[in-house]
Amino acid sequence: MVAHPDDERYQSLFGKTVRTPLFDVEVTVHPHPLAEPDKGSGIAMICTFGDTTDVTWWRELNLPTRSIIGRDGRILGDTPPWLATDAGKAAYKELAGKTPFSAQQRIAELLKESGDLDGEPRKITHPVKFYERGTRPLEIVTTRQWYIRNGGRTPTFGRR
Repeated sequence: MVAHPDDERYQSLFGKTVRTPLFDVEVTVHPHPLAEPDKGSGIAMICTFGDTTDVTWWRELNLPTRSIIGRDGRILGDTPPWLATDAGKAAYKELAGKTPFSAQQRIAELLKESGDLDGEPRKITHPVKFYERGTRPLEIVTTRQWYIRNGGRTPTFGRR
């Protein structure tokens, strides 16, 4: 989770761990200047990878990769190994196979049912990337990357 470093509501939590509702996963609360104190409750769950801000937080805070969206843009069917409790696994099964939009709606329902929803969900507007001919936001998925060393950055490349 992340909150703005100047947000007094959360300063006592920085560096400590909390357990997430529904999935019962222990996460650390981090300060970061990109967190918006006036947005929602002022504290955000970092989603690996919801948008480019999440990628920035993941990289700068050295967070573990917890990818749950497959190449087809849906929540993966297999329960992730970092979900250790029966409650967390059951909540995940409610989402498996859904699109991110449908999963967001179901999570709000599950939070309401469990009593962990603070207020009512409300629509927000924030910039997201779209495929140039598409009508839905792009989802960031993890893939293996590779690089071939070609000497192009070597200071002595091409000199003899």
